[in-house]
Amino acid sequence: MLKAADRAAPRARVRLTLRQALAASLPLPDASADTVVSTLMLCSAPDRSAVLAEVKRVLRPGGQLLLLEHVRAADPALA
Repeated sequence: MLKAADRAAPRARVRLTLRQALAASLPLPDASADTVVSTLMLCSAPDRSAVLAEVKRVLRPGGQLLLLEHVRAADPALA
């Protein structure tokens, strides 16, 4: 996927930087990301809580999280 993104990057309408890293250990400073995008990966993350904590750490105040998932909530009221 990183190779495909690298090929598509020059056509992007916004400036972007591609990096490969573990979701629970992002190589970004605190509150440095305007947007975090996560698609269909939490089901395969060994520690979802650690991933979401890392997202919270790197996302700037007022930033946006774009999330697409298919996991079912453990709480029946949310499922």
